[in-house]
Amino acid sequence: MTDKEAKVWVDKMFNLLKEATSLQAVQDILLRSEFSIKNKLNLDLYPPIQFRITDKEIKTLKDEGILNADNTFKKNLPENILNPVTKLLYAIAWKNGDLKKVKHIVDGILECKEDDKSNREAGVVFYQFGKHLSKTLVDTL
Repeated sequence: MTDKEAKVWVDKMFNLLKEATSLQAVQDILLRSEFSIKNKLNLDLYPPIQFRITDKEIKTLKDEGILNADNTFKKNLPENILNPVTKLLYAIAWKNGDLKKVKHIVDGILECKEDDKSNREAGVVFYQFGKHLSKTLVDTL
């Protein structure tokens, strides 16, 4: 696909998406499009996230001593409030060196209702992912 063809295709898709009024309509657009399967998100690797994270939940994490005021993890998490899933996911983030990325996700969650006018130079992808995690499905359509 040439750049010109790609632009035409993207413009067409965005116009169709603007007119969509439901999740099913969005899915139908994708199914009817000439979207290459290689460009599709692998749902085995990235299954849909079926939850959202609210600013109230972030406040609870801070109140319980899991997050610092600057939205980073505390150095020594209180083990008595961590469940096995939390421990496992924390261990994965620690092992991958990703603990610092939590700050950007939390920033996005807390700032989801604001227009993003900041000039972020770090953590943009995780910040936007945090904004995504805080929105309901209706907000995203």
